[in-house]
Amino acid sequence: MRARWLIVVGLFVGALVWLWRSARDAPVAAERSDARRAPAAPLRRTALVPEAAKARLVLPPRQSTFDASSYHTADPCTAPSEPVIPSTFETITSANITVAWDPAEVVGPYDAPFRPVALAFTVAGVLEEAAQLTGTDRRETLTVIVDASLEDFQTRNKTPTWVTGLYDGAAVHLAAKPNADLGVVMSTLRHEVMHAQMHATIGCTPFWFNEGMATYFAGATPTREWVMMMRTGEPFDMTALGAPAILDVKAEDASRMYAVSLAMVLYIVHHAGEVGLREAVRLAQSAESIPAALDLWNRTRPNVDYRAVLDSLAQKVFELPLGPELDAIVRGPVCCHNLRTPADLACRAPAAETTRREICRRY
Repeated sequence: MRARWLIVVGLFVGALVWLWRSARDAPVAAERSDARRAPAAPLRRTALVPEAAKARLVLPPRQSTFDASSYHTADPCTAPSEPVIPSTFETITSANITVAWDPAEVVGPYDAPFRPVALAFTVAGVLEEAAQLTGTDRRETLTVIVDASLEDFQTRNKTPTWVTGLYDGAAVHLAAKPNADLGVVMSTLRHEVMHAQMHATIGCTPFWFNEGMATYFAGATPTREWVMMMRTGEPFDMTALGAPAILDVKAEDASRMYAVSLAMVLYIVHHAGEVGLREAVRLAQSAESIPAALDLWNRTRPNVDYRAVLDSLAQKVFELPLGPELDAIVRGPVCCHNLRTPADLACRAPAAETTRREICRRY
């Protein structure tokens, strides 16, 4: 009898303990259930720019529409935006490339007709080349907007007269050139497509790397500006090229800034090959803040100043260091070849005979 009584009491106490634990754990279970049902709050990544960095850098504000009258290069430290195509333009999409063009284009008797489908596939191929050079995945989509003339392009985009192409953070803008292959200037197309590829896959980069890489990829060689840089020997503050975008650049200042930017990129190529460019890309991608991304030169080539960059360029182009012998050459006529491949440009003083592939002039 006593054993039965102890069993009943034990069962009763066990039931009380079970009820107490159920009541205690019910709110927790409800919270866990609610957490499974509720959508996760979106994560926001914010890059903080210290006040000291703000004072040193020119960071253009976000704009709903890009105004090229002040900023001639889209700020790569802001997110890409959606392109706005003029309502009167016609469009086609092939290979994930949208081409929009002004149907009012006037074609002369010796001009080739504009071929938007061929241009779209060409842009896709150029994007793939840009991806290989930078070691990045190819940008998935891109819009190319072609105005009927250079004047229309500059009027619509509010660009200075020295600007012939533009990437505004959303689309590539070009002027039609009916007597050119595919109806546009290929070097300009390659320049702006590289901007678009870098913006979408790398993000925040300084002006010198953004413009230097685009100029290198386009195959444009500022021979005259380089010769002038070697001739005058004037100093240049490369930190001015550390901002993501430059405000109100005059034509003469722009030429120098682009030439120095390309020389900085070539310094990397001459010392480390194109592998060095891809390493710089990885450093830019891994930067944890905007200031770190914009300090790319010091992170890739610490203690290398402008004179070292110019001396490296002189030794590659003229096979001479900066000094009296080079001064004597650059003050007179100069003969150059490989003008469309900046990394292979070679110049010298005129000899008794020149080759057909050389261009000789006084720069």
